[in-house]
Amino acid sequence: MTMDFAIGLLRYGLLLWLLAMMGVVALGLLNGRIRTAGILTDRLDGGGRAVNLHRVQMLLVFVFVLAAYVKTVVEAMGGAAPLIQMPDPPAALTELLLASQGVYLGGKVVNRL
Repeated sequence: MTMDFAIGLLRYGLLLWLLAMMGVVALGLLNGRIRTAGILTDRLDGGGRAVNLHRVQMLLVFVFVLAAYVKTVVEAMGGAAPLIQMPDPPAALTELLLASQGVYLGGKVVNRL
């Protein structure tokens, strides 16, 4: 067995495993075993619910960063040379995502105090 064959086998095995996990999550979401109700809200002491701004901002920043990276990939695919590997994300996107996660974690810490 050559090394190229082993690498190809590993690559397609991992891809198959990731697709299977996506299927498991999708089925869980569709049949209700994975609940998403209230994922962006917090329970209040009085029994009500309130929107958690830290989670909302984290979701919005994630969607923005994802869209910006997809744009980067599409632009890289538009070149004359074929795309051999995924392009590195711009540093600004990585920093934005890091800052968003920091705000979320900071909000969790402040709420615990």
